[in-house]
Amino acid sequence: MLKTVEASSNRLTGRLPEFLCNAGKLARVVVCDNNRNGELRESLGNCSSLLMLGISRNAFTGNIPVGLWTGLNLAYLMLSDNLFTGELPNEVSRNLRRLEISHNRINCSPLLTTLLLDRNQLIGALPSDIVPWKSLTILNMSQNQLSGHIPQDIGFLHNLHQLYLSNNHFSGQIPPEFSSLKLIFLNLSFNHLAGEIPSSLENIAYNSSFLNNPGLCTRSSFLSLNLCNYNAQKSSKNSTQTIALISRILATAFVLALLLSFFVIRFYQKKKRALNSTWKLTSFQKLDFTESDILSGLIETNLIGSGGSGKVYRVAMHRSSLVAVKRICNDNKLDQKLEKQFHAEVQIPGRIRHLNIVKLLCCICNDDSKLLVYEYMERFSLDQWLHVKKRSTRVSGSVYLDRPTRFRIAMGPARGLSYLHHDCLPPIIHRDVKSSNMLLDSAFNAKIADFGLARLVVKKGETSVSVVAGSFGYIAPEWACRHMIEGRLIVDALDKEIMGCSC
Repeated sequence: MLKTVEASSNRLTGRLPEFLCNAGKLARVVVCDNNRNGELRESLGNCSSLLMLGISRNAFTGNIPVGLWTGLNLAYLMLSDNLFTGELPNEVSRNLRRLEISHNRINCSPLLTTLLLDRNQLIGALPSDIVPWKSLTILNMSQNQLSGHIPQDIGFLHNLHQLYLSNNHFSGQIPPEFSSLKLIFLNLSFNHLAGEIPSSLENIAYNSSFLNNPGLCTRSSFLSLNLCNYNAQKSSKNSTQTIALISRILATAFVLALLLSFFVIRFYQKKKRALNSTWKLTSFQKLDFTESDILSGLIETNLIGSGGSGKVYRVAMHRSSLVAVKRICNDNKLDQKLEKQFHAEVQIPGRIRHLNIVKLLCCICNDDSKLLVYEYMERFSLDQWLHVKKRSTRVSGSVYLDRPTRFRIAMGPARGLSYLHHDCLPPIIHRDVKSSNMLLDSAFNAKIADFGLARLVVKKGETSVSVVAGSFGYIAPEWACRHMIEGRLIVDALDKEIMGCSC
């Protein structure tokens, strides 16, 4: 047998079925938020077992069955947001705990003199069009959950003598129209009303009518309320106007700041694009940065070294990675010496892949500067470790290079030079082997750097690819007077550095 019907928040249409309460056990019908329409069945009003009827937010029409108002067991009647018509009944069941009938087309009978809906759970706002209640003498809607403003039309119910709206959630001011009422009993206490009480209600007879409405005030000292402070109100009004003016000024300033920021950002973006467009990037590896990332890092605080041909910067990339950037520049166009040095450095290490040769990632150039971007070597150059006691260096004196470490360091450049001399085609001669061109990574693995003096060895009779000259490292005396540099000179230079490393 059917006891409960719950089908809310669907798209159900049509009237409620006739047979719902045929078995006499139906207790709950909840079909809110649908598209139900038509009139309610009289059988539903005669269902004595019904405890709850919730049909809000549908499109039901017609009169509400009388039995729903007087049902002995009905405790919850929720009919709001429909199209019901007719009049409110003269009698409502004493067992009704919650009644919702807002947003319908229900009127009170023109002959209705008393309307007592106190101690229910009525929610929402009072209907604003209550002029037809002109015969009403007693209106009691206290101890509910009504909210919103008190309708000003109540002030036109000239036969009204008793008005009870206490213990609700009404807010706003007491309508000035209340001044025309001749109320014997008035109770608006325990709400959220504010503002000044109408002058006709400033009477000792209403001393307890406005209790627990902290926002209310009076001009009379007879009532137990705060006196209205007109100076404070005027000051408050002036303060409000001042705040409004300041707010407008701040809003205008904020908009202007946004516009200025927009134009400044746009200007620098254009400037940055124009700057970037003059630079040409040639990559030798897979890169996760752009020329903009490199250029933005060429600042004085990132400078880690300088030499005859330029400066070296440490630049932080994304994901906390570091690169070393060697900048070869001149006030005007690069001279022939630096131009050849640049091309030598780009042509040779750009295509070399070896664990003991510093990796050249890319080159970036324009008319005034050439940038070489290398992998970053955390331990700097070998000469700073060999001469840490003789001069100020960036390495820590607390780290001691024992013999196994020195041997591993010495083997790195040896393997690198062996690769250049024997595994490259054509062979490559570095021609500037010295400890300052041997860089160390975090594990003290040595790698050869600075190909400023490197050259390709070509077959006899062919044109030399490069005749770059520069500052020599160690060159054996018997070789210094010759123009043709061969691999044996490099070996002598490496022997010299290994001897220094093993001391």
